[in-house]
Amino acid sequence: MLLGLLQNDARLLPCRLAQLRDLIQPHLDGPPDAVGAGYIENGEALVRRRPGTAPALASDLLELVNDVRATGLIVHARQATVGGFKDENTHPFRYRNWLFAHGGTVARFGDLRPALMDGLPSFLQRMIGGETDSEHVFALFLDELHRAGVLETVDPAAHSLGRALAATVERVEVLTRSVGETGPSPLNIVATNGRAMVACRHGNGPDLKYAVMGGLGQCPLHSLTEESAETHAQRLPHHNMRSVVVASRLKPGSEPSWEEIPKDHVLVVAPDLTTSLIES
Repeated sequence: MLLGLLQNDARLLPCRLAQLRDLIQPHLDGPPDAVGAGYIENGEALVRRRPGTAPALASDLLELVNDVRATGLIVHARQATVGGFKDENTHPFRYRNWLFAHGGTVARFGDLRPALMDGLPSFLQRMIGGETDSEHVFALFLDELHRAGVLETVDPAAHSLGRALAATVERVEVLTRSVGETGPSPLNIVATNGRAMVACRHGNGPDLKYAVMGGLGQCPLHSLTEESAETHAQRLPHHNMRSVVVASRLKPGSEPSWEEIPKDHVLVVAPDLTTSLIES
């Protein structure tokens, strides 16, 4: 499961998660090996990681972030493919104010890894602490931000982030072709710095969908119902709440309000929560 979220009111993140809890399908084939969550708090990327078999997470993957207040969030449930089960291999990965998670497996990763590492600047080579293909793809994304001159920028233009992710996907494909792989690798990716968010669906990975969500008329966490008075202290904040959510593994029946990220495209979510799509 892969979930990315960007919204305009950090205080109301639990309210949105309460709504999403009924839409996300937690497991397909048993509990995951690990669940990780990352969020941006006061400009800093923070992460939490737990074994997927932890009792609370076995039935509710969002339990890990029940108390989080943030505008940017990524939650990832991992079935280990490349790299064993340990914290260093658990998504999302972070670097400075960036969070990144990936679903899928890079084809022939063991063969292409030396060339991938050679193409990275030394500071990004040193950043990699685990064994996963996903963390290495994150390093490529950071390198593209570095090449574009926006890695150190607090609030880079959203379109530059989208182009960086598209270029990352292209670099992965060039590397896989260099070791004789002819088909595209499945690359479902979400990345955020808490101000903007980018996501892509590339190759033959599972569907990755997104929704632009408006305000809430009711919220059990704040005793807000449709019948609550207009003067209810939470009426206006909940009405004004806006979110863009990216998710895989939605429960059947959730799909009508969600749109697919087209295959081989990048979704770009700007700080004002407007969305656009570019080819990858």
